[in-house]
Amino acid sequence: MSEGPSIIENTLEFENCTIYLSNEYSTELNFDYKNITKKTVKELLNTLKCPKAESFELSMKLSDNDTVQQLNKQYRGKDYPTNVLSFEEDLDDQFADFMDEDEPTYIGDIIFAVPVVLQQAQEQNKPVEEHFAHLVAHSILHVFGFDHIDEHEAQVMEDLEIKILQRLQIANPYIER
Repeated sequence: MSEGPSIIENTLEFENCTIYLSNEYSTELNFDYKNITKKTVKELLNTLKCPKAESFELSMKLSDNDTVQQLNKQYRGKDYPTNVLSFEEDLDDQFADFMDEDEPTYIGDIIFAVPVVLQQAQEQNKPVEEHFAHLVAHSILHVFGFDHIDEHEAQVMEDLEIKILQRLQIANPYIER
């Protein structure tokens, strides 16, 4: 998905994970997306019990509806903006290296449509911080290969999301408020 250079605003470092975080959304945000991302990723890594030997990197970008709509149309054939898109890196060729090399493996790109995220939080009567944390967990699970195409996969993914969010003291996002 990498569409060229973007400004890396912040690098979030964990024991076995580096996230390159950029904000290309033009309006100032009224929530601390960096801190939410950091806390959510920490709990996700603890929940999944990621081995420290498996070092990886990914990028996260906050963007506008037009950019996400264009990507959604190009890659998914859907001509509308969505809250978040995850682009999993094809690791088939890199899998053996993923386990052995000292260099981290790049696992994917994530892009958020900030206006959609804000609108959904308001429509669902959720604090934007909680909705964003849910989408961070959801999108990273996607780049780890989790999906919700069939019922069983969806349940596994939702259960992980709920567990991660509970560790952050965030209510189950799949129950209406």
